[in-house]
Amino acid sequence: MATKGKGATPSRKTSIPVGSFPIPNIPMDGNRSGKQDWENVVGWIAACVLVVLLLPVLGMLYMDVLQTRSEAQEQVQKVEKLRRQIENSERKKNRDKEPNSISDHIVFDRVRRPLPLQVPRPKELE
Repeated sequence: MATKGKGATPSRKTSIPVGSFPIPNIPMDGNRSGKQDWENVVGWIAACVLVVLLLPVLGMLYMDVLQTRSEAQEQVQKVEKLRRQIENSERKKNRDKEPNSISDHIVFDRVRRPLPLQVPRPKELE
C-alpha cells in the first residue's frame, strides 16, 4: 500500500472461517397444501385475461379519441371558413353605406399594399 513504503509486500486478506458460524435451518412445510399453488395459478390466469381483454378495449378507445379529435378539427376549420365568408359579405354590404365609426370605414378595414408595378403615364397628359 502507499503507506508501507517501496519494497513492502501487500498484506494478505484473512477470510472468515466458515465452520465457526452455525447455519440456520430453513423451515420446510411438509404438509404444504395445493391451495397456495392453485391460488397462484388462478391469479396469473386472471391477470392474463385482464391484459388480453383490456388492451384491445384501450386500443379501440384511443382510436375513437383520435378520430373524434380529427373530426372536431375539421369542424373548427369549417366554422372558421364560414366566419370569414360572413365577414366578407358584411364588408361588401357595408361598403356603400356611410361609416358610423373608424372601424366601419373601408380604408381602415383592409390592409393597403403598394403596387410593385410602375405604371407609365399616358402621352396625352404629358
